[in-house]
Amino acid sequence: MILFLTNADTELLGLRTLAEGLPDGLGPLRAANPHRLAELPSLVGVDLVAVRLLGGRGSWEQPFDRLRAACLAGSVPLLAFGGEAWLDRELAEASSVPLATVVEAFHYLVSGGPSNLEQFLRFVSDRVLGTAHGFEPATVVPECGLFGSREQRSGRPTVGVIFYRAHLVAGNTRFVDELCDGIEVAGANAVALYCYSLRARDTDETHPVLELLVRAGVDAVVTTVLAAGSMAESLECWDPGTLAELDVPVVQAICATTDTRS
Repeated sequence: MILFLTNADTELLGLRTLAEGLPDGLGPLRAANPHRLAELPSLVGVDLVAVRLLGGRGSWEQPFDRLRAACLAGSVPLLAFGGEAWLDRELAEASSVPLATVVEAFHYLVSGGPSNLEQFLRFVSDRVLGTAHGFEPATVVPECGLFGSREQRSGRPTVGVIFYRAHLVAGNTRFVDELCDGIEVAGANAVALYCYSLRARDTDETHPVLELLVRAGVDAVVTTVLAAGSMAESLECWDPGTLAELDVPVVQAICATTDTRS
């Protein structure tokens, strides 16, 4: 059994997406957000532990130290990673496997997405546990791009739908498909795009999302990415940010990850 503890909810979504499709002999997989655990997880039946902490060791310091001690006492391999895009040296050195293995495994996590998560599991299983599932190099997801391919019918207006790249790499894209379906039912074409951010760039270069939207010939945009990089204090001061350059109607939509009825 592989125990994967991460306080990145997008990784938990990705793990849930791929868990049932793992090859025979890889797993079973158990995953959880360590901040939501009432106590340390049992290591009974666990062959390997992977921990990723946004905020580093300090975000879960005492429980992490106890988990590390339990892994060492039980001879359970531990791989520990930080949540940034660069290696967390403190957590890497707290791991009980060679640093080179931690570095290579971390590249899969930084690249993100269900596919890379599966290759991460294959990699650590083969390299650390001696299995022979095989693994591919990490697939790097571009900063932004088109999502899916939808029929574009002549005579219809085109609406661009923008969402965060984090949803793409987590496999959490059902809401995008449903929104595009609704746009098409209403009589327009839908073009979906993902991006890391819509924040204006320091250079004079056009934001790549704008280039894609112009190329698609959009007549309006619905963005679930914060258009100006932050929530406006009121509707009167809402700012479409870099999307204003398109000179088309822009609607800010909210992708809620919690129950908004409470």
